[in-house]
Amino acid sequence: RVLKPRGRLVALFSHPCFDVPEASAWVAEHVPYSTTRWRKVTRYREVFDMAFAWKLPSGSEVVTRSYHRPLSWYFRVLRRAGFAVLGLEEPAPTEEFAQAEAGDAWPDTPFLEQIPLHCIIDACKLNGN
Repeated sequence: RVLKPRGRLVALFSHPCFDVPEASAWVAEHVPYSTTRWRKVTRYREVFDMAFAWKLPSGSEVVTRSYHRPLSWYFRVLRRAGFAVLGLEEPAPTEEFAQAEAGDAWPDTPFLEQIPLHCIIDACKLNGN
């Protein structure tokens, strides 16, 4: 209702396939001579929201709402609202970020480059709905 026809919507959000609040986690599998990191995910298909606490550098917390929806939900809602999806991107982290996150605890483990934690949807409004 806000965008005019041919208006553009670009949305960046936590990847619903891999970053599910209180239902996903990194798992480390140790076998001789190697360690594999993978993402455990449950409740993916559920639609839910919850309070989510963010820890600030000062040590205090801020609470916001977190809304989880499966990826197909976003496409259905956009289509019903008269949008055409032009693109879906799953950006890789910068090398600097990946190295800082892996740190000394998980050296030589490119797990952050292998599993996207964010996605970007680019859509265009087709009509006046």
